[in-house]
Amino acid sequence: MRLRGPVPDVVRVPLWRLRLHAEAARYLVAACALAGLVSSARLALAPPLASLPAGSAPAAPLDRAGEAFAELFARRYLSWSREGSEAELEPYASPSSEQSLGRRPASGTEQGVVWTEVVGDAVVGVRHVFTVAVQTTRDGLVYLSVPVERSPAGAPQLAELPAIVGAPRISAADTSVSGPQIQDEELAQTLTRAVRNFVDGNVSDLGADFSPGLTVPPAPEGLQLVLVNRISWSRFDSAALVTVRAHDVAGTEFELAYECGVQLVQGRWSVNWIQTARHP
Repeated sequence: MRLRGPVPDVVRVPLWRLRLHAEAARYLVAACALAGLVSSARLALAPPLASLPAGSAPAAPLDRAGEAFAELFARRYLSWSREGSEAELEPYASPSSEQSLGRRPASGTEQGVVWTEVVGDAVVGVRHVFTVAVQTTRDGLVYLSVPVERSPAGAPQLAELPAIVGAPRISAADTSVSGPQIQDEELAQTLTRAVRNFVDGNVSDLGADFSPGLTVPPAPEGLQLVLVNRISWSRFDSAALVTVRAHDVAGTEFELAYECGVQLVQGRWSVNWIQTARHP
């Protein structure tokens, strides 16, 4: 018996292609997993470097010995007597350089140094260039730039001649900006009482508003609180900021801001810390 009608076409497909179609999904999942492992390994071996905000520069590594060297040099470089002795600068001058390092005080003058302070540190190659503020008895406040490098033995030494420079750049702070005002009357009263006792030096009364176990900080001397201007939340920490007006024994007035940590324990507010006195 013969079947009538069209005869279907038979298409031959290689067995390997059929297997590939059947296993495609499993291969895709395995490829994604492998890509994830490779990415994780790359991050572990070479993590991305933290980026700095625009306009900021990385902090210079600390060099305490270099700072001390720069301060001592600045003190000796800007001090001289009427006799004009340069002996104090001899340790800083190399055998081939001038013993006075080019400093020649005017005839008959003398100058002393009241205090010094490192106020800037820039790293240039292997050198630290320190800016030292020097309060002198004749020229007032002078800023001296002192380049310091390390000798082959590792000791700090003068890299080049110093330079007299201007004051470091600073930015003005907007102290009028503060966080939201504290509305809790009980908390406001606790903060007012604690800061008033602190400023006025009433240490025995101050302990009543401090958390148990907190060492009461030493009170400032000679101040008296006149007025509490504002009690608000700090913009920087989860703390309160109490702005007050106070005066010293001579009558000079100051507007001051005291940051206080607070906590609510069993329905009662207490002070955790005030300005410099914090829990370790």
